[in-house]
Amino acid sequence: MPSQPYNLVKDDQDIRVPLHSDEAFYTGISFQAKFIGFQDVPRPTSRTEIVQAMRRIRYEYKQQNAKKKKVTIEISVDGVRVCLKKRKRRMRVRKSQNWSGDLGEIEIMHHPIYRIFYVSHDSSDLKIFSYIARDGSSDRFKCMVFKSNKKFSDLQFINLHATIIEFADDILLIWIDSQGGIAEMIESDLKEINKYYDNNGLIINSDKSKYMIVGKADASNVGSKFDQYGYQQVNELKYLGVIIDDKISIKTQHQNIVYKLTNSLRAIKIIRNFLPTTSVWQFFNAFLSSHIYYCSFMLIRLPIKMIKRLQSLQSRGIKSVYKLDHQYPTLELFKRYAPNTLPVLGIIYLSILTLLKKALNEPGDAFGRFELIAEGRRKNRLIMKRFKTNILKHDSTYIGPKLYNQLPQDVRDTFDIKAFQRKVKHLLIRNIEIILDERNFQSNRIVA
Repeated sequence: MPSQPYNLVKDDQDIRVPLHSDEAFYTGISFQAKFIGFQDVPRPTSRTEIVQAMRRIRYEYKQQNAKKKKVTIEISVDGVRVCLKKRKRRMRVRKSQNWSGDLGEIEIMHHPIYRIFYVSHDSSDLKIFSYIARDGSSDRFKCMVFKSNKKFSDLQFINLHATIIEFADDILLIWIDSQGGIAEMIESDLKEINKYYDNNGLIINSDKSKYMIVGKADASNVGSKFDQYGYQQVNELKYLGVIIDDKISIKTQHQNIVYKLTNSLRAIKIIRNFLPTTSVWQFFNAFLSSHIYYCSFMLIRLPIKMIKRLQSLQSRGIKSVYKLDHQYPTLELFKRYAPNTLPVLGIIYLSILTLLKKALNEPGDAFGRFELIAEGRRKNRLIMKRFKTNILKHDSTYIGPKLYNQLPQDVRDTFDIKAFQRKVKHLLIRNIEIILDERNFQSNRIVA
């Protein structure tokens, strides 16, 4: 143990709520990260010098195109232990052999608590953090820089009534008025959020914070709770590239997809005269098919007329790649020129069935809970929900079980998601005549 502690760097008191209890550090807390690199640094005298050293190391390793190493960081009262994750290989081990330790990890560094000088993060990128430790043998200071796999939202530390959905820096809060009193819940949550941010020296950007009210009831009381903080009310909300309006309609999203597909078609017509067909087909998959695949399960709520519009653009794209006449039959087009490509409705069905399989493998998924028939002739099939309105019959929670029950038993029994997705795609391609038949659009038939 050193004779005196380090008191070189002044820092304000941390008033944030701790994520883990003190008892958890006796057993050790592990998390995944990527090790960027390390360098010897002079003894810092301010936090600014520490951040500058961290950014300099990150920049130098980036210039060298050095690959980040996947590591496991274990923090306990014994210190910080960093282990390199090895790719697990199948090894034949005799029963008589006794192996000690984890074959999948190799320790690359270990620093006791009393040797760690300072821990800091990069304010420009909250995933980047580092710590400085004194080497016991050389008595030098080394700065280790890491990048975490994900960044937790500050709102995870607050007990809110709202449901929190976050992806990177995009945070979505959803309040549901199930038993009344939603205005009071929103007011309470907004106070807690602003109080937490004020205590931690953070600022909410009110110019980028917007809210949307869904429903026909009078929501003036709800809107006033947001207006006092300067939040703007909108009729459309774009989250992760998907546009939803206050009527839970995706017609605006459909218009956005049509706009992107039209621009991709124009680009294909330009480049097809200068590139080989294989390169143009790759462009088609990257810039046209990708827009159809993204969140395609939501498109099932569209009217048939709008789905036909997307199908027309997809067919025009294939015809442009192979320079075919615009009157070329659609069925023959997919069978001869795009045998491994699904039509728009097939892409929607594949997306719904994939999400449904994930929900069955992981109970409690957001896609909904579904009940399987345990025995009898309809074993391993889903119980169909009954809806009083025809509007809900165009929802994924109704069409999903309807499609799932049409699958062969060997496909339904497949547990692995990728294998299930591959089998469903082959089934849809084999029955492409049924999918393209307009008479089967309303019945959602996928097999004969």
